[in-house]
Amino acid sequence: MFRKRLSRLLILSLLAGGAVSAPAHATEDDGEATILFEGGGWGHGVGMSQYGALGRAEAGIVAEDILEYYYDGTAVEDRTDTIAEYVGDGIRVNLGQGRPKEIRVTIDTTRGEPGTLTVDIDEKDPATETSGSSTVYLRQGEQVGDSVDGSLDTWRWVQEFDDSGIDSCIGCIDDTPVVTWSEGSVVGIGEVIGSSGGKPVFEYGTHDVGALHFVSRDVGDTDGAFVVLALPIDDYLHGLAEMPASWHPEALRAQAIAGRSYAVHRAIDRENADFDVFDSVQDQVYAGFDAKSDGRVTAADSSSNLVVTVDDQIVQTFYSSSNGGYTESTENSLSFGTAQPWHISKPDPFDAAPDEDGDPQNPFAFKRFEFTVEEVSRWLAEYSSADLDVGTVEKITVDDLPPSGRITNALVTIYGTDRTLEVRGVNGDGGNNPDGPPFGLRFQAAIQRGCQDDYGGGGLTSLCPSSSNFSTVGFIDISTTDYFYEPVLWMADEDITEGVGESEFGPNLEVTRAQFAAFVHRFAGEPEPIEPNGFDDVPEDAWFDAPVSWMKENGITTGTTPTTYSPGMPVTRGQLATFLYRLAGEPAVEPSEQFDDVPPGQYYTDAVAWMVEFGITNGTSPTTFSPVDVVTRGQIAAFLYRLAGLPEAFAEGTELPAKMRVG
Repeated sequence: MFRKRLSRLLILSLLAGGAVSAPAHATEDDGEATILFEGGGWGHGVGMSQYGALGRAEAGIVAEDILEYYYDGTAVEDRTDTIAEYVGDGIRVNLGQGRPKEIRVTIDTTRGEPGTLTVDIDEKDPATETSGSSTVYLRQGEQVGDSVDGSLDTWRWVQEFDDSGIDSCIGCIDDTPVVTWSEGSVVGIGEVIGSSGGKPVFEYGTHDVGALHFVSRDVGDTDGAFVVLALPIDDYLHGLAEMPASWHPEALRAQAIAGRSYAVHRAIDRENADFDVFDSVQDQVYAGFDAKSDGRVTAADSSSNLVVTVDDQIVQTFYSSSNGGYTESTENSLSFGTAQPWHISKPDPFDAAPDEDGDPQNPFAFKRFEFTVEEVSRWLAEYSSADLDVGTVEKITVDDLPPSGRITNALVTIYGTDRTLEVRGVNGDGGNNPDGPPFGLRFQAAIQRGCQDDYGGGGLTSLCPSSSNFSTVGFIDISTTDYFYEPVLWMADEDITEGVGESEFGPNLEVTRAQFAAFVHRFAGEPEPIEPNGFDDVPEDAWFDAPVSWMKENGITTGTTPTTYSPGMPVTRGQLATFLYRLAGEPAVEPSEQFDDVPPGQYYTDAVAWMVEFGITNGTSPTTFSPVDVVTRGQIAAFLYRLAGLPEAFAEGTELPAKMRVG
């Protein structure tokens, strides 16, 4: 991990880690000192992780349960009436941010059947003009009205067919001309801006369903028409390009339900607006005809009218590609403003779930970005949106992290040769005081922007950090693929462990009896013992005195002899089972014959049977428990984590530890 040319590493991350990072140090004469950023994730991390949904689907979890995990306290329900009320006439999709004064619509025979276009202009007599041709131009002509906000203005639309140069409708007045087309045809909208696979690429995409509306409004000094496609909401979901069409059917169903919930929620909020959703990441990426696939069509149609709800409310279901192992809450994310109780922070080990062959399938699950001190110092100095210049960076620390560990709301302290600067998150001075320090988000933006400007995605790495998902990770020696990953995060979050160094957990190190005493004592809430432990090898001023005294007082340990506890000896698996069994009140158990190396009559026999009964252990093999093997820190994390979720494993009347995960 440490290289000769490194002084010390700042561990920042795209991942949710939950613990304070190691500070970065650099020496003035070490021009090659570097700072390491590492972690995983892509996007804001709020709500559903699309890679997490894939991992859960591949593990046999259905779409409804996937969504109820990511949107806490919600349900998936049929809301046919609400959907009909707000989008029964079609979801209105804004196909572009521009405001064109002229638009071209043409039948694209490279994708569909030949056909004709129909233009409906209210004031024309007859009201509907059928072109009998494949191309129509609509041009905005003379403005009628000049209201302050543009809401009452209309235009005289000029209509032209087939590049003829002859206007077939001059002076027709209508605020929203509508274009429809023959069934089976596909239209391309706007100018042709390129080609792909031998087919033209149109400025506003290709579409096979719906009707085009050209909605004219003044916006400040800009006029022109919004290009809006109205189509049934399930057809909209057929073209929603937010998840690869080849993914597991239950992941696609989860995406379809989340996409429907988001779109209907937007339609309710924008009921009086000219459209419901943008076709881009500003809302959801709608790609039209070219995004249709059997998988997307089946996912949308099989989940028709299903949405995510809480009480009577359809939830605004945020999602992102990858959360890096820990979901973010709206409360802690600068991008979302208000807290929403269904968007909370919690571990998500499925975000990095491997494929069926055990190989990584999420390319964002873990990344590492390494930059020189000179680069980081320069990027901070050159950042134009805030004064982050500290001279040459000597050290960086990160504190006050939210549960997800993301850096945008953290307190970043930058120590430099010229000054020390605190860069606070939204809940610090930078949130409410415009003259106070800038957001931690700006530190993140300075690094990301500087990397892009210098390398276009390079530096010492293949990619620059994402602009929206820096975070810190406390332990550099654990990975989202480790069986103890989530347990270690839980232990760190509950202050049961502090690691073995500034940034390491030491999952493969042996656990001593003193360390075990500290772990289980913290798990119990660190109750004060009443009587001294009486062990000659546990001094009163030792850091493990209170934990051992509490264990002795509560019958969890009797010592290795009447006068010794042996704090420096490693804990064996048999001892661990016995300690945890006594902590649980020694409930009655049925004998277990699963393990050949756990015979009847041993001090740990009932304890191991209890662990087997409640799934706390799987053994070291299907037939062995290995009671004399020593316990590692990764193993103790897994055992405590499992027990913390099992109130039913405790004997009736036994007081549960203070840091149980449930119960």
